[in-house]
Amino acid sequence: MDFEAMSDQLNKTKVMNVEVGGVSVYEATQKLRNDLNIEPLIEVSQSHKITSEQDAKQALSMSMQARKLRKTLEESRMKIVRPHLDFQRSINSVVKDYTAKLEEIEKSLKFKLDSWLEVQSTFEPNFSEMMLEVDDGKITTKVEWDYCIEDFDSVPPSYYIIDEKKVKKAIKMGIRDIPGIKIFEKKHTTMRIKNG
Repeated sequence: MDFEAMSDQLNKTKVMNVEVGGVSVYEATQKLRNDLNIEPLIEVSQSHKITSEQDAKQALSMSMQARKLRKTLEESRMKIVRPHLDFQRSINSVVKDYTAKLEEIEKSLKFKLDSWLEVQSTFEPNFSEMMLEVDDGKITTKVEWDYCIEDFDSVPPSYYIIDEKKVKKAIKMGIRDIPGIKIFEKKHTTMRIKNG
């Protein structure tokens, strides 16, 4: 087998000018695998023995042809994927920019809503929950009991490690005084988007 001819033949195949438009990834990879059958090149290079200067020159030539083929294949790959990478980079940049701006809008409006809900809660003496609902979703503000450690040395041993589940269970049961632990009301606001 003539290594150079095989290398030349591979270089001339359509695979070096693959157009991805309208072809699935699977189809494209199968086409590449079928068109790039380098097994004969591998067999020739592995079975080649160097016993003379002529054999050495032939090995050098095969090595250089393999390098050229590899370079051509890499250049072809870049021609195929470069537009897609550039496209992906551009889309990612635009989406990242818009996502950051939309997140800022959401945070800003949520802050204003929290402030408004805070004012509204002052008009209701027994305020425990407030919900505002629109077609797109809802915002809910709840007052729940929470705690933080003020003086660890004063905390009864039965609450050590601080067992948050145990403390929260006690708070749910109405306990409002645990030595060393401050129990207080804390508002939680949640926003949910409606699906559909």
